[in-house]
Amino acid sequence: MDALTAADRLLTGLYQVGLEDVLCEGCLTGQLPAQFEKDAAIARRCIRMQVDEDGGQSFTFEGTFTLMEVRYNFRCHIFADLGGQRFVSDIVLFEPVEWQTRVVV
Repeated sequence: MDALTAADRLLTGLYQVGLEDVLCEGCLTGQLPAQFEKDAAIARRCIRMQVDEDGGQSFTFEGTFTLMEVRYNFRCHIFADLGGQRFVSDIVLFEPVEWQTRVVV
């Protein structure tokens, strides 16, 4: 199982929301909903923004997403239309770069 699938399954199991929805919200607003306060964090920057002919906007974000003490580097493309619909159109990179293990004695 790859890192993207593992993180998506964990979020879906714990919060009933997928990784794409979490990345979309976190990238566009700069923060995650309060329900993720203990388990997840995001640090992102927009590296590209384009306004389409129909008024929609396309963004490319990169940064780090931390979930349950595992930090991932990511890069994704997000589209937002004039009607308020928004979604991740592609996750180009999602790889673990740091993690910690604990042993409870």
